[in-house]
Amino acid sequence: MLKSTRVTIAILTAIIVLHTLIAAAMSTAHAAVSDPSHADWSKAVVESTIKRYPTAESLKGWGYAKSLYLYGEYLVYLRTRDPRYLDHVKAWIDLHIDDKGIINRPINALDYMLPGNLLLILYRETFQ
Repeated sequence: MLKSTRVTIAILTAIIVLHTLIAAAMSTAHAAVSDPSHADWSKAVVESTIKRYPTAESLKGWGYAKSLYLYGEYLVYLRTRDPRYLDHVKAWIDLHIDDKGIINRPINALDYMLPGNLLLILYRETFQ
C-alpha cells in the first residue's frame, strides 16, 4: 500500500511539473506572437519582394496579381511611411503609363482594371 501511494504521488508530481512546463512554453510562445516588435511579416514580405524585383522592369507586366501585391505594399507604406515602398509602386505605374496618361496595353479584360486603383492612390499621395 505504501508503494502504490508513492507511485501515485510520483505520477501526480510528474503531471504537475509537466503542466507547469507546458503552460510556461505556451505563455512564451503567445508572448512572441502577440509582440508586434517580434516579427513584422508584412514588412518582411515587401522587403523580400523589393530585393527580388528592385525595378519596375523586373516586376514586369500590368495585371491583377501584381497590382494586388502593390496595393498591399502601399498599405505597408501607410503604416511604416517608408518612402521606398511608395516609390516602388510609382515606378511600376510610370513604366506602364506615359506622360499623356496612356496605358501601354489594351484594357480588354477585368484583370487589367485593378491596377487603375493604384492610379487613384498615387494621385492622392502625390497631388494632395
